[in-house]
Amino acid sequence: WWLYQRLEGPPTDLLASAYVQQRTMDLRIAGAPFAPRTTVRGTAGQNAPLLEAEAALERHFDRHTHDAQWLHARGLADLLSGRYGAAVSGLAEAGQIQPDSVDIRIDLAAALTQRGRSEGRPSDLEGAETTLNWVLVKRPDNAAACFDRALVREDRQEWELAEQDWQHYLELDPRTGWAGEAKEHL
Repeated sequence: WWLYQRLEGPPTDLLASAYVQQRTMDLRIAGAPFAPRTTVRGTAGQNAPLLEAEAALERHFDRHTHDAQWLHARGLADLLSGRYGAAVSGLAEAGQIQPDSVDIRIDLAAALTQRGRSEGRPSDLEGAETTLNWVLVKRPDNAAACFDRALVREDRQEWELAEQDWQHYLELDPRTGWAGEAKEHL
């Protein structure tokens, strides 16, 4: 009972740690700090924070199935585990409950991009770009959305628009590890 009481909310900190420990995609997720990309052979099973977050979700999610924060966490866990279809579904549901959440939209765009890439679905890449456009209308200086939109625009072969996003990104963030990755695209 005491352990249940300690877990007041979804395991978002564990999911951010999992992303940093084993960053296997070029896209950013909302709120996570920079980490260099890693190459992982096999499954993400070696990622202890991800395993811990998924265990917490397994134990507690059934009590929070209509809570946007828990749906966001479940979608993010699916994204980090490579279950892109489930990630898109969960994050879209979270976005319906909390439609003004920039963080949910950024992560939904990442899930759409990953699914679009892995399954050859141009409509997902278009959906990701539309989602990131929405974020950037609300928050023009959101660095994560700007970074991810540049990547999506490259995937869609919108080279000039991608270059504009990279330039804008470097105005927002000229010095971090993310900036180093952005410079590689120019």
